[in-house]
Amino acid sequence: CIVRIDSLTNKNRVVWETLSSEYIDSFFVYKETSVSDIYAKIGATNSNELNVFIDQSSNPFAQADRYKISILDTCGFETDLGDFHKTIHLTINAGVGGAWNLIWSHYEGIPFSSYKIYRGTSLSSIALLTTIQSNLNSYSDLSPPAGFVYYQIEVVNPNNCDPTKAINYSVSRSNIATNDVNETPSLDQSTIQVYPNPATNSVTMHANSDWIGKGYALVDNSGKFILKGNFSAIDEMVNLENLEKGIYFLEIEDGGQYKIIKN
Repeated sequence: CIVRIDSLTNKNRVVWETLSSEYIDSFFVYKETSVSDIYAKIGATNSNELNVFIDQSSNPFAQADRYKISILDTCGFETDLGDFHKTIHLTINAGVGGAWNLIWSHYEGIPFSSYKIYRGTSLSSIALLTTIQSNLNSYSDLSPPAGFVYYQIEVVNPNNCDPTKAINYSVSRSNIATNDVNETPSLDQSTIQVYPNPATNSVTMHANSDWIGKGYALVDNSGKFILKGNFSAIDEMVNLENLEKGIYFLEIEDGGQYKIIKN
């Protein structure tokens, strides 16, 4: 239901909705090869895992990519591939009179009405600049601030996208494009630390103040929702005391997925 750049790894992240069926064994993830409309399988997840896949071979700063998924049932039969989703690739070039021209590849896979354009003078100051029609894929910033400027494009899935039934993954963002030729910007503006891991009674998520208000959820290894909440401080504690020993996953809004082991 959405593909975007994962903020922790700077790789493409594929997300699909949870399907409840005892007949599903696993999900296969396919990626378009260097030949148009030809797809190759690049990975798989078990049905009891979160419906999120990180494409470690992707390079979102170089190009957009198309992905499809299929289902393998418990009898060993694979469904046809679903419809593709394609990421957004943003480029920047100098215009007349100090303007910066933005050109991006269209997001494909969902209907949406608008693109949101973000701009900042640093990675930590990126904020909404304007919103334009979804049938456009270029924009000229005629009055940019002086010095280095950073841009990013965003679309929102109007139907939401929730692999855990606890956190909304409906936003897809492009790579960050900048006029600073000496920098390849990282989307991970504030690394989240999760400790201790393995844990016994609790884990702490440490982040900077930019993450306050962001949502998080804890699910078990079968994908069952355990709890959800929002960052209220830079050190947010998640209580594990009443949970059985085993593997859990912390899903953080715009912050990726963390595997937690409770001893």
